[in-house]
Amino acid sequence: MHTDVQDGREYKSGIKTVVGDLIMKSTTRAVVIGGGIAGCSALYHLTREGWNDVVLIERDELTSGTTWHSAAQVTNFGMNQTMVGLKSHSIALYSELAADPDYPINYHHADGGIRLANTERRWKATGTLPRWHAAWVSISR
Repeated sequence: MHTDVQDGREYKSGIKTVVGDLIMKSTTRAVVIGGGIAGCSALYHLTREGWNDVVLIERDELTSGTTWHSAAQVTNFGMNQTMVGLKSHSIALYSELAADPDYPINYHHADGGIRLANTERRWKATGTLPRWHAAWVSISR
């Protein structure tokens, strides 16, 4: 490896690439593609595990795709224990992040929610969930 100067910037050949005004690495331990909730979460959790050589690639702004449509829709219920566990982890994490004075987020968790079943089959599926105050309402047109 040798040191080059390009566009007034010094970098080691084979390690970094100059693209416009940005210096980009050409190698990394992990590349996360997509800056939605899944990509941001993956990158966050990798760094929490001590990975510091990671990169996230996003085509636009972070969370500008589908993720922003469902912002703050983290409920306590799910159709199976795996989803309940994932949601419980998310609720605890968002509460922890909201309490961080250096990087506060506006997160307020509320217990409760509404689950709508538009078919008899979906209604019966709610029988596998913890008991809620529930009622089947038949709506005809």
